[in-house]
Amino acid sequence: MINLEQYLSVPYVEGGRTMAGLDCWGLVLLVRESMGFGPLPSIGGAVASKPIAVDRAHSSVSAELDICSPEPGAVAAVFRGKLFVHAGVVVKIDDRLAVIETNPKVPPRILWLADFERIYFKVVYYRDRNLPE
Repeated sequence: MINLEQYLSVPYVEGGRTMAGLDCWGLVLLVRESMGFGPLPSIGGAVASKPIAVDRAHSSVSAELDICSPEPGAVAAVFRGKLFVHAGVVVKIDDRLAVIETNPKVPPRILWLADFERIYFKVVYYRDRNLPE
């Protein structure tokens, strides 16, 4: 069981990859690491203010992952049309799935899966390749 509370007070910092400040991808990286998942690329330079760079980074990273149903550790990739715009990570709380996320307008928060999917209309979930089914 990981301590998700520690992430909820971390400020949003564009390009942030440490507990001093995180953006959505930085949060995904650290939460997944604390869950015991292998590292994903840092995608430095792909930040919210550069949506084309973010979308290109998504294409590179997603090529190394498999699309899946929501499951603990899965990356919740949010799209606006065909453009990748945001990410969170699926966690399990009291036998329910939720997503932890952060963005420039909202501090880190945990949303139940249905609430996350209601806010973000197009979500694709990705899991590490070669994980046992």
